[in-house]
Amino acid sequence: MNTINDRRRELLKLSALLPLGLATSRAHGGASPNHTLRAAPASMVIGGQSSASALWLYNNSLPGPELRLRQSEPQHIRFVNGCPDPSAVHWHGLRIDNAMDGAGGLTQALVASGAHFDYRFSPPDAGTYWYHPHGKSWQEQARGLSGALIIEEREAPGVDMDLPLLLDDWLLDADGKLSLQGFGDSHEAAHAGRLGNALTCNGHTPQRINVPAGGLLRLRLINVCNSRTLALRLSQAAWLVAEDGQPLAEPLALERSAIELAVGQRVDLMLHAPAAGVSVQLDEVSGKNAFLAAEFKAVPSKASAHEVVPLPANPLPTHLALQDDPLQVALEMTGGAMTMAGMKGMRSGGGVWQFNGVGGMPEQPWFSVAQNRTVVAELSNDTRFSHAMHLHGHHFQVLSHNGEPPVRSPWRDTVLMQPGDQLRLAFVADNPGKWMAHCHMVEHQLSGMTTWFDVARV
Repeated sequence: MNTINDRRRELLKLSALLPLGLATSRAHGGASPNHTLRAAPASMVIGGQSSASALWLYNNSLPGPELRLRQSEPQHIRFVNGCPDPSAVHWHGLRIDNAMDGAGGLTQALVASGAHFDYRFSPPDAGTYWYHPHGKSWQEQARGLSGALIIEEREAPGVDMDLPLLLDDWLLDADGKLSLQGFGDSHEAAHAGRLGNALTCNGHTPQRINVPAGGLLRLRLINVCNSRTLALRLSQAAWLVAEDGQPLAEPLALERSAIELAVGQRVDLMLHAPAAGVSVQLDEVSGKNAFLAAEFKAVPSKASAHEVVPLPANPLPTHLALQDDPLQVALEMTGGAMTMAGMKGMRSGGGVWQFNGVGGMPEQPWFSVAQNRTVVAELSNDTRFSHAMHLHGHHFQVLSHNGEPPVRSPWRDTVLMQPGDQLRLAFVADNPGKWMAHCHMVEHQLSGMTTWFDVARV
C-alpha cells in the first residue's frame, strides 16, 4: 500500500513563516491552568465491538473531555503531548488571538512528545465548537483525538438538557479493532479520503440517553470524521437555531429530512421530547444502510415551560461593505484522482491536490489584506470530489452558489463544495495574523489542499 511521505518538508516550510520566538512566547509561566488536555496512547473498545483498539486520546476519554467555557471569560488551557508525534490543539471555529489558534507550524511550533504548551484566550462567540489536533491530523483524528468545545452564552435560553453529540466514523478490521494501516494512504487521499465502516456518537454505537418527557432538548451535532460528509435524520421535527456556532436570526423549522453535515461543521437543534416511553431516533443515512447514531428515550418528568426562542447574537462583524472596494481573490481547486493535475502531482512527489496550481502549503500567502477590510473570495471546485473548505479565525457568508443567491446565507467557518461548484463568499478580515485555509477532509489537506492568508494589523 502506497503511503504519502511524511510532512517534514511541509512543516519546515510552515516553520519558516513563524516569527522568531512566537511558539514559546506564551507557552510557560503564569497562574495554573483551569483545564489540562493530555494526549496519550490508550487501549479502549470502540462502541459495540469486543476487542480493544490502540487509540490516542485526550485525558484517556473517547471523545475527549467536554470543555464548557464562558463567553468572553479568559481561559488558560494546558496541552500536554504524551503521543509519539509532535502535535498542537486547534480550537475549531473560535475567533481568537492568532498565536493561540493551534495551527502547528504556522501560528506555533508543534509541541514535541513529552512537552506542553499553554493556550490563553477569551472566546468572543458563544456556541458549539470543537477541538482537534493540527499536526498529523489524518492519523491523530482517526485514532480518537477530538472533543466538544462549548462556549456558553452569558444569558442562555432555557432548556431541560444540553447534549453535545460528536459523530465519528471508524475504519475497523475483521477483529473489530481500529485499522492502523493506511494512514495517509495515497489512493485514499486522491479520492474521498479515509472513510470508516462503523459510526459512533460520543464513543457509543449508538448513544442512548434518557430525556425528560415533554422537555426542551438542545442537540449540538458535531462532525469529527476524517472525511465523511454525514446525512443525519431525526424521527421527529425540530428547530435549527445555529450553524457552526453562529445563531440564526430566527429558529428554522425542520421536518424529518436529512441534515447534511460536512467534516468540521456543527448545527444546534431544539427538540421537544415526546411523551414518556416514546423515543426519538437520530439516524445517519448517507450510505445504503442507515446507522442508528443516537436514541433519546423520554422518561417521566415534570413538564417544562421552555419555548424555542432565538439564541443571542454573537459580536460578528456583519457589515460586509461590498460596495466599498472589497479585496477580490480567487481559489481554484484542481487535482485528485482521474485528473492530469492529480497524476502529475503524484508522479512528482508533490501535492495530489492543488490550490491555484500549488500542491501543499505555499511560501507566499493566498492573499494579504489590511485589518477590517472586506474580502470577497471566488472558490471553484474543478475536481471530481467534494471538499469541506474551512477558514481559521473568521466566519463568512456565501453570496452566491453557481451564480445564484442562496436561499439562506448563515455565518459559517466551513462550507461543503461539490464537484463543479462555484461559490462566492465574503467576510471581514478583522482578526490580524497568519491564518490557514484548507479542505477539512484531512487526507486532502495532507496531500495538497492547504494555504494561508495574512491579515495585517492596522
